Amino acid sequence: MERHNLTKKFIEQLPASERPGRTYYYDERVRTLVLAVSPRGRKTFTWYKKVGGGASRLNIGTFPEWTVEQARGQASEWNAQAAHGINPADARRTHRLEGTLAAIFEDHVRLITDPARQRGARRAFDRHLGSWRNRKLSALTRHEVEALHHRVGREHPYEANRMLALVSVLFNRALVDGWVGVNPARGVRKFKEQPRKRYLQEAELPRLFAALHATPNRDLADYVQLLLFTGVRESLARKMRWSDILLDDRRPVWRVPTLKGGDAQDVPLTPEAVEVLLRRGAGAAPDQAYVFPGRKNGEPVTTFKTGWKKLLAAAGIANLRRHDLRRTQATWQGTLGVPLQVTTKALGNRTLALAASVYAQADDAAKRDAFTRTNARLLAAMNDGEESQ
Repeated sequence: MERHNLTKKFIEQLPASERPGRTYYYDERVRTLVLAVSPRGRKTFTWYKKVGGGASRLNIGTFPEWTVEQARGQASEWNAQAAHGINPADARRTHRLEGTLAAIFEDHVRLITDPARQRGARRAFDRHLGSWRNRKLSALTRHEVEALHHRVGREHPYEANRMLALVSVLFNRALVDGWVGVNPARGVRKFKEQPRKRYLQEAELPRLFAALHATPNRDLADYVQLLLFTGVRESLARKMRWSDILLDDRRPVWRVPTLKGGDAQDVPLTPEAVEVLLRRGAGAAPDQAYVFPGRKNGEPVTTFKTGWKKLLAAAGIANLRRHDLRRTQATWQGTLGVPLQVTTKALGNRTLALAASVYAQADDAAKRDAFTRTNARLLAAMNDGEESQ
């Protein structure tokens, strides 16, 4: 194998290959550097080395776009990687085949079964990560993710934390799928968050119930009352099915098929919740699957966002979210002396249940009693407020 001192002058004088294939010139200084000349005279620097018992070849670049010194430097860098057991050809192949951030996101969003959550995930991705949608995973750095997190967090710290969590989820999914790299969200410190403590105060209950009775949107009125009387998450209430409700005289119950933690749970239905369901059942179509049907046949309601704002305005209540109705049920159970472990189990919150096994001991009778006492007190507060007006 003849070797040459590849210089600019030497390469410029080389003729086009006279063979059907390329003609190769091997460098005498960096022995893995090869210059390939095509029949059309195209001159390409190539790295060639045996790694792990097999021959590996990688194109570096064409001359004169790449100088001899630059080509030697790249070949030397790949030599160092090979000396540490890393095959640069494999790394290049992995980079070429890896997906973009948008492709990984599509894999992620396809696993979300709730259409509303899918739309929310897409909005979050487009709002903050849309400019990176065509970036290769390996091209995103921790510095870029941290800079974006701080930029968003200057005005919206909670939203910045949710964005950071989405990035972490996407890269973790890619790692599970076999991508070789580093999660750039790892180690980025989240902004400190204050837990929300808003719930309905006693003085607000009469105004809320008065607005519920006055609103022409009876679906909204029933929906809000069920959220308050059952303390369930809104994502579950929207998809409440008639087939999951047992309204017998002894133990009326709603058998929620799935909860946030993955377990099914029986939610006791107090007389207040039963009254709402009986009223809705009387006006429901025979083939109606959902308690709160949506505009499209066979689908549940999607949102009460506009109606909720009007309801709060009519009641003169500010800064109240629909999820705060769940917090209201939990808080009022606490004020009535319901044990924390019972409230935890009744509302399907697994956090404390995992912390102490005794929290899982709350039986159906205790849960039903907790809801019965709390809902009776909520209605009493409403009646007391009306009488004092």
